Amino acid sequence: SGFSFDSIEGTFTLKDGNAFTNNFTIARNGNNIAGAASDLVADTSNCAFKLRYRTSTTNWELVG
Repeated sequence: SGFSFDSIEGTFTLKDGNAFTNNFTIARNGNNIAGAASDLVADTSNCAFKLRYRTSTTNWELVG
């Protein structure tokens, strides 16, 4: 259960459908995530996405 993170690909994957009872949060640590000045909360069962750091201007973007 939980989630996995591939540090080479920058891919977070939720395992076993736990998001309905156990959300996980990615703290923005002062950088925007997908243009928002807020933390990213994954709350969808069996979700998968990639975050990629672009530049100090655009910060983190969702790519999949």
